[in-house]
Amino acid sequence: MLYAVRVRMEGRWIAIPPVPSPTRRLVSPGSPYGGWIKLTERWISQSEKILAALAKHSAQADRDRLAIVSAMMLALNAVDRSVHGWRSWVGSLRLMSQFTEDELRAMEAGLMERVRAFVEYDVAVTKKYKNKIPGIPVARRRRPVAQNQRHVV
Repeated sequence: MLYAVRVRMEGRWIAIPPVPSPTRRLVSPGSPYGGWIKLTERWISQSEKILAALAKHSAQADRDRLAIVSAMMLALNAVDRSVHGWRSWVGSLRLMSQFTEDELRAMEAGLMERVRAFVEYDVAVTKKYKNKIPGIPVARRRRPVAQNQRHVV
C-alpha cells in the first residue's frame, strides 16, 4: 500500500495512508441528494446562500442600527464558519496530502492576503474606537520565580 504522508511523531516515523474520499458522507434515504453527497457540494451550496443573505442585508437602504448590527453578526458568523472549515481542512494531514505543493502555495498566498487585510482592518477599527470600548480589568496571577526560570508566568 502506498502512503500519502510520513510524519515524525514522538521520535518515530508514522506512515498515514491516503483517504479514499474525505468529502463523502451518507445522508438519509429520503434526502433529495440520494444516498451519498459530497460534503464540499453541500458546503458550497450553503456558502452561496450565506453570500446571498449578506448581499440582501447590504442592499437594504433604510436600515436602523439594529439591522446594521444584525448584518454584522451575520458577516462574523460567516467568517467563523469559513475559518472553522479551513481549520478542519488544514488540520488534516491526510486531506492536505491530496494537494500538490503548488496548490498549497496558492491557497496559502490567498489566505494570507485575506487574513492580513482582515487583521489590518481589525486593528484600524480598534484604534479608531478604542475610547468607546470599556476597559476590562485583568487579574494576573504571579508565581514565584524558580531559580532556573528567567520569567514570571
